[in-house]
Amino acid sequence: MEQENLQNQPEEVTPVKSSLTRTGEVGNLSETNLFNGVKKPIYIFLLVSVVLIVGYYLYMSFYKTNIPVIDDSSKNILDNSQATTTSENNATDKKIGEVNLEEGKSYEYVGADKELIKNTPVPDLNRKIPSGAMEDVKKNITFLSNELKINSGNFDSWIGLGSYRKTAGDYEGAKLAWEYASILRPRFSLSFLNLGNLFGYYLKDSKKAETNFLKAIEVEPTHTYSYISTANFYTEILNDKNKAISILEEGIKNNPNNPDLKLVLTEFKQK
Repeated sequence: MEQENLQNQPEEVTPVKSSLTRTGEVGNLSETNLFNGVKKPIYIFLLVSVVLIVGYYLYMSFYKTNIPVIDDSSKNILDNSQATTTSENNATDKKIGEVNLEEGKSYEYVGADKELIKNTPVPDLNRKIPSGAMEDVKKNITFLSNELKINSGNFDSWIGLGSYRKTAGDYEGAKLAWEYASILRPRFSLSFLNLGNLFGYYLKDSKKAETNFLKAIEVEPTHTYSYISTANFYTEILNDKNKAISILEEGIKNNPNNPDLKLVLTEFKQK
């Protein structure tokens, strides 16, 4: 993995830990040494509060240990407020009824080419995981791969698998996952944005990066984050300020009431 790209890797999420500083402190609580002079109803309220807080921390610790954490890297845009993996209310992404194919595949996305999906080999879900990957990353790759063996038509799982493959340094594996996701859900920009980022910042293929960024805009022209990501690519990778300004102006034209694009355009012009 190239050193210059380390800053783009998603931050690891760690379980929340208790702030108690003395072992057994909660177990040693008593009415005389802590609640002396406090009325009984207040004592009960405080005790219940302590139990609830400790229980909450234990639950969160278990939850974060056993559930795959989706990459929240800004450049992977998997958890961005303007780019989610479950936009079922999107007008261009309404379900049209499940279509079952062989090998347990299921597809329910508008615009999906069923014949293309049927004839496209599913990426190798037994692909080797890089030995240097963190244990949590390995665990999540295995988890998502097993999920996809059951249902290879799960768009969100392919997006997540690609993210963890990228974090592990397996850029080819990430590319394969996101390319397959783009076939499953061709009218959703997320997979194309991730591919644009991967080609531009990691695989150093600017042509394919630009193609994918522009495809993201094409399929969802009202998704303002696509314009901003593309503008960043033009300035950070291609060092082309004019292209960045041009794509932002196109975004404003397609989204005239969006204040964010106008603000970003002003900032780019001042650079």
